[in-house]
Amino acid sequence: MTSPNPSIKPFSNAPPHMSPHATTSFRSLPASLAEAVTRLDIRPRRPVQGRGEGLHRSPEFGASVEFAEYRDYTPGDPLSRIDWAVYARSDRYRVRRFQEETSLRAALLLDTSASMDFHGQGLLSKWEYACQLAAGTIYALVRQGDSATLYATG
Repeated sequence: MTSPNPSIKPFSNAPPHMSPHATTSFRSLPASLAEAVTRLDIRPRRPVQGRGEGLHRSPEFGASVEFAEYRDYTPGDPLSRIDWAVYARSDRYRVRRFQEETSLRAALLLDTSASMDFHGQGLLSKWEYACQLAAGTIYALVRQGDSATLYATG
């Protein structure tokens, strides 16, 4: 996945103005967060255009177990898709269509500006919280068979 903005680069490491301990939170998640993301299920609100089979609804029709609609038969349609029970009731050839399921391709943006080095009352900086959130989100996406790209900007 390429970045639409040249100032946004794929994530490689903490920016130079960040403290050296900032990258440790990205390498390993705290146990409580790792446990929480194993239960996380990320679903898009709308059908998505993806590559390959997956868990998410696509705007396309295809081979799936989830029935979508009937449409009139047109020559060339597979005969196995004709719903013969509907034909018996209506004397019209109707073809079953199924909702295609696809995988999600997600892009996450991570702010690397100097403001992310802010430490408030908590133990972690904004940068460390952002890294943990991004790592957890990417872990959840990859675990369910989706792909994710992390971009650093700032």
